[in-house]
Amino acid sequence: MTAFKLEKELTPFFVAWLEERGFDVVPEYGVPGSGGICDLVGFRFAERVGRPIPRLIEFVAIELKLKRLMEVYEQARSNLYGVDRSWIGIPVGVYERGRPETRRLLLDSGVGILEISDDGAISELLTARPQHQKINDGDWRNYWRLVRRHRNRKKLENDQNG
Repeated sequence: MTAFKLEKELTPFFVAWLEERGFDVVPEYGVPGSGGICDLVGFRFAERVGRPIPRLIEFVAIELKLKRLMEVYEQARSNLYGVDRSWIGIPVGVYERGRPETRRLLLDSGVGILEISDDGAISELLTARPQHQKINDGDWRNYWRLVRRHRNRKKLENDQNG
């Protein structure tokens, strides 16, 4: 059994994991082509030099679940239509308890597996394979604006909280 009772308790740990890897993280975002809302998306942009909007280097997604391996796999797999890499984020033991067919699907899909221990440590059980999506100029410009709004909102919340 896991120490986590609610899926949202996983979020801060996976946000930190993405941020440590240089991503700007936006929760609950609709991934183009997936038909749904993803738990966490991360954007990594080139360094901004001057006024132009920097190029988008990588766009990734993480779907979180406490259990239900097949469901989280299907969500993460559908994200591959719109992102460069997609992972599932699950507590330790969920993958091992999954049905053999589901585990085989995951291994062949390109979706990565991130496991979180009860103390919040995250390990990459299976590396997500890059899909190298072709993102058009309008998309990455919109993503940059989204990230800027999200950064400003976080800064405002931090300023208000002390």
